[in-house]
Amino acid sequence: MWLLDIETGEAQVLGRHNSSVESVAFSPDGKSLASCGLDKAVCMWDVAATSGQPRWRKREHDYLVRCVAFAPDGQTLASVGWDKRLNLWDVETGELLLSRPMSITDSKWHSDWIWSVAFSHDGQMLASGGSDGRIVAWKVKPRGRDRKAENSTSGRAAGADRRKP
Repeated sequence: MWLLDIETGEAQVLGRHNSSVESVAFSPDGKSLASCGLDKAVCMWDVAATSGQPRWRKREHDYLVRCVAFAPDGQTLASVGWDKRLNLWDVETGELLLSRPMSITDSKWHSDWIWSVAFSHDGQMLASGGSDGRIVAWKVKPRGRDRKAENSTSGRAAGADRRKP
């Protein structure tokens, strides 16, 4: 991963993953950069650091990690991937706050790979999109420093499901 100055052309190496990088996201304050990839890793980088090492690197997904997103307060990071799992992380420490697997037999979750995730502007909800055509909305409830995610709309998937029942 490189940090490039567009005006001067100078480059600073932030670090690298062991294989392809699938997604990157800047923290709201611009001081941190999260990344994820095919190596099943979620990494947190200090943009100003010159060590070439992430602040933390975690491998809590069982398969490719497809997308990362910061909560608006910059304290929580969400990651999703092809293991059909939603993880919430403490940005500062890398502690895994929540790991929610999706059950293929439960119709309110994703039944296939999860491709994307995004927090709402107030950080109270996040949405995930999957290869099953579903968009699932989640209520994210703070518990002090802990966070909890619940499927919204009384446990039913929000949005359209392109598959026939």
